Amino acid sequence: MSDRPSLSVRLFRGLDGLRRFLLNVLFFGLLVGLAVAALGGRAKVPDGAALVVQPQGTIVEQLSGADPLQRLVADSAGVGSMAKETLLKDLLDAIRAAKDDKKIKALHLDLNDMAGAGLTKLRDLRAAIADFKKSGKKVVAYGDDYLQSQYYLAAQADEVYLHPEGAVVLHGVGRWRNLSAQRPKRTVDLGDAILMPGLVNAHCHLDYTDMAGHFPPPRLFSDWLKLITETKAGWTRADYLDSWLHGARMLLRTGTTVGANATIVCGVTLGTWSFVAAGAVVTRDVPDYAIVAGVPARVIGDARER
Repeated sequence: MSDRPSLSVRLFRGLDGLRRFLLNVLFFGLLVGLAVAALGGRAKVPDGAALVVQPQGTIVEQLSGADPLQRLVADSAGVGSMAKETLLKDLLDAIRAAKDDKKIKALHLDLNDMAGAGLTKLRDLRAAIADFKKSGKKVVAYGDDYLQSQYYLAAQADEVYLHPEGAVVLHGVGRWRNLSAQRPKRTVDLGDAILMPGLVNAHCHLDYTDMAGHFPPPRLFSDWLKLITETKAGWTRADYLDSWLHGARMLLRTGTTVGANATIVCGVTLGTWSFVAAGAVVTRDVPDYAIVAGVPARVIGDARER
């Protein structure tokens, strides 16, 4: 009787040996690949380089979604909300590393693809940028347009560039709801930058009101501005402060709300709980509770009926 294994046994042993050989090749190949990636896969940074910080989508502390495979597919395809998030930690680590990297001479903030971020995250980034600037390195920001969160970061830069046809849109820290008009399904738009009742928004021209009665009535609005400019040219810092305080006391009564970039002509008084829409030019006294808008401003409603 022969001790030679049967054909089936020899075939099985051959397949088992081939399996072990292929697994060993795959294993050692993976080790070699990891070693090559670790030693030679790092980007080469030339002398005088700039770190480009280009957040994609919303800046978050933790990526949304718990399925790594789903996130990988979304990132590869470039679709879905998961493909539009940037970790705050990644941005902070990159900025801090660039501060101490002798080859990096500047920081470039490319904010075009940034969708937004919470105020606490923006403050963390602002602090990191301020710390980077302590190294003496330059910070430059560019955007086709700037929304509020984008401009918050851009404002930390040494130089801010905007596309010639771009825009800067700032809404402030709060917004007021639209007020319904008397007609059904119609709203009165008071502008995007209205703050809470009783507050005056930024960029409203209040300091001029101290000049009431100082000039004869001009024929043109531009003549009025020229007279104001010429008079203020000789003012001191104390004159500006006195003018603003006196004008604000004369101008406002309890609960008045003024939208951004509104202009109140000298000598005009705004009534109690009145509303002035953003961008309005008020040339005459506003009654109590009146809502005014336009250039020149006219009464478009009553706040008590809203």
